[in-house]
Amino acid sequence: MRRVMGLLLVLCVGALGALAAPVPTAEAAAAPCRPSFPDRLNFRFCADSGGWVGGFADLPAADLEGDLYALSFRRAKVPGPAPDRFVGLRLSGHNRSDDLFMYVKRQITGLARDARYAIDLRFTIHTDAGRGCAGIGGAPGESVFVKAGAVAAEPDAVNDGSGQLVMNLDKGNQAQGGADAKVLGDLAADGANCEGTVYVPKRFTATRRHAPVTTTDRDGNLWVLIGTDSGFEGLTTYYITHIRLTVRRL
Repeated sequence: MRRVMGLLLVLCVGALGALAAPVPTAEAAAAPCRPSFPDRLNFRFCADSGGWVGGFADLPAADLEGDLYALSFRRAKVPGPAPDRFVGLRLSGHNRSDDLFMYVKRQITGLARDARYAIDLRFTIHTDAGRGCAGIGGAPGESVFVKAGAVAAEPDAVNDGSGQLVMNLDKGNQAQGGADAKVLGDLAADGANCEGTVYVPKRFTATRRHAPVTTTDRDGNLWVLIGTDSGFEGLTTYYITHIRLTVRRL
């Protein structure tokens, strides 16, 4: 009888202990900061940049450093009151040239050599640009155009010989896309305001027939590019918080 009572006591204590164990809150379960899976080409930026590198073009090479353009690329938390805010790739720059291009790039390896691929893109940008806001030279939202593309050679900003940094690919200009990069939309988002005090997520996709297409190099590599082409002559800051790629051989 004592053994039975002792066993019942242990079971009861164990059950009470299980009930007393902390239960994850809905907020914790839905925490946006999840790990990246580079092998699945699914990138979040909680721990690192996932191999993505930032850059800037369409400005004088002499102004790449310094305070005039205030250029910045780093991994950072999206501003907001919640402690579990999203972490993203932060791009920031003051568009003094009326044509600033800010971008991130990453190489994709291990594909078939000299083969054509379509890259389905899905990514999220946290933007503070509201709709219908006035700005210098253009609106801070509708005049900052989001572009994406895929190419075989590494995208880079190069000196054009006159002291200007330009991209070594055809991305088009502002609202116009080019052979290597398509316009997917702009930074204006519902929920943001004209004061730039609230960051909200905006999702972009380029899939199926709209997916960028390119041919890999002789080693089976290609590069993916995501960026903004600005006609707004003020300061633009945004965070890319999630990028997902699907590679399809054609």
